[in-house]
Amino acid sequence: MRPRSTRHVALVGIGAALLLSTGCKAKDTKAADEQAIRNLDTKWSQEAVAKDVDATVAVYSDDAEVLPPDAPLITGKAGIRAMWEDLIRTSDRVS
Repeated sequence: MRPRSTRHVALVGIGAALLLSTGCKAKDTKAADEQAIRNLDTKWSQEAVAKDVDATVAVYSDDAEVLPPDAPLITGKAGIRAMWEDLIRTSDRVS
């Protein structure tokens, strides 16, 4: 049996890697992801219009930031909750 050259082993390894990488394509979930975001946005808007502060604030992460118009940056869920409570208390329509 004749020993394999380093070049031959490298070419076989590269070929195997190419075959494996082309056969392992990730499933395209763009359309499903987009629809999930749209559904969440619709639900969130309905909760805000219904003046459900808990549900409205639930979509924010603990370290979220909100930049309301003509107001300073609000950082964190507690501040965002206060913003929504004030908005709901002082506004007859949230949209």
